[in-house]
Amino acid sequence: MYEWIKGAPPLLLRMQDLEIWPGNSPLLGATPLAAEPRSFVSISDFEGFSVLAILTEALTTVVPLELGGLLLVSASYCDDDASVAEHLDVVPISGWQVIAKRFVSVGEEYVLFDGSRRGLDMTDPEQEAEIVSSTGGIVSIELTPGVYEVETLGPWRPDDRTELFLTRIVRESLSSVTALGPILP
Repeated sequence: MYEWIKGAPPLLLRMQDLEIWPGNSPLLGATPLAAEPRSFVSISDFEGFSVLAILTEALTTVVPLELGGLLLVSASYCDDDASVAEHLDVVPISGWQVIAKRFVSVGEEYVLFDGSRRGLDMTDPEQEAEIVSSTGGIVSIELTPGVYEVETLGPWRPDDRTELFLTRIVRESLSSVTALGPILP
């Protein structure tokens, strides 16, 4: 049902930048990934474009939102995909933390993958079987161009068998985008 990524951390990055992603090694010029205040996500720039990291030890998947945007679901523990789907039908309205930084999409394909690995390794056919078995591989995502507000909720424990960290990426209204000026780099 869901494609889960095991990452240290799971990372949302433009597909175009995957091959040059250095992984988390400081020796390779890793992008610093520090959580935003009161949050478990990091929003930073890589090659001039937004990158988002989920700084939990959980499996992460992506669920497209009906009105655009994404919900990144990180599960520390749960019964199965069906129970996660049931819980997502009753996500709380309150308790979300809005991150001050914005995620800017240039309207290209994005990927969710294990950000601790070098991008070249993630796309190497000789390593594909090992990467898929150990991290889940790569999940491709389309994201409409725009400025996105990032909101987090977690840990959320809808029952005693489930702990989720939720990251909602929602496109700002056109009036908000216009007030910010140009959105494309």
